[in-house]
Formats: sequence, structure tokens, C-alpha cells
Amino acid sequence: MPQVVAVSGDREQTPAELALRVQRRIEQIDAKGAHVGMAVILAGAETPSDDLFQARCLMARTFLTHLTARGRGDLVFGCSAAIGSSAGLELMSLVGTLTSQLDSSRISVGIRFESETEGLARPRIEMSGAVA
Repeated sequence: MPQVVAVSGDREQTPAELALRVQRRIEQIDAKGAHVGMAVILAGAETPSDDLFQARCLMARTFLTHLTARGRGDLVFGCSAAIGSSAGLELMSLVGTLTSQLDSSRISVGIRFESETEGLARPRIEMSGAVA
């Protein structure tokens, strides 16, 4: 059973290709009967685009479907505190939408902003959403 699962993109890969790789990897984990307790989607400083937003939505839905089947878990969007205001608002909107659609109080969706010196190992939670 996997303890840590990492799927990363590269510069030649489109956001949609990465989202499909994430989807396939979660399908493999499901087929083995394993579970992911926390999923982290790292959001870089890219300029927001429809392709990037759609890919993040697909990855989030993939993870939430997996977490919902387990009945609990966390989905976190991790990003730099230096993320642009447009991209930051887009992520906050996505988290709000996903949170409002959850049926389970044991699944949470949130955003972790980190400074250059903190890194994701010791994040501050600036905004998070969880269903009560």
C-alpha cells in the first residue's frame, strides 16, 4: 500500500496531460484497494488560463471522488504566498465551490500559502474550507 504518491508534470506536459496522469494513478491505487488520506495539488506562479483551471478542477474531482469513497481525507492546494492575486482568487473560488459541494463532514478542502522560507513542510493555513 503506498504511503506517498507523487505525480509531477514537466515543462513539455500540458496541464490536461498532467490531470490525466493523476487520474490514471488514482485509478491504479483504487484497483489495489489502497487509499490516499491527503492529496496536495501544488499551484505554481503560472499565469491563470482556462486550460490550467480545467486541469486543476479535474485533478481535484479525481482526488475528491477517491476521498469520498473512503469517507474521509483532505485535499489541499499548496501555493506560494507570492502567487498573483488573480491566481490566488481563482484558487479560493475553486476551494469554495468544491467545499460547498461536499456531502461529508470528514472531507476537507483548503489552501496553504507558504512564504519562501517556510516551504510546504511547515505551512500556514490562511484559508480552508470544511463541511460542517
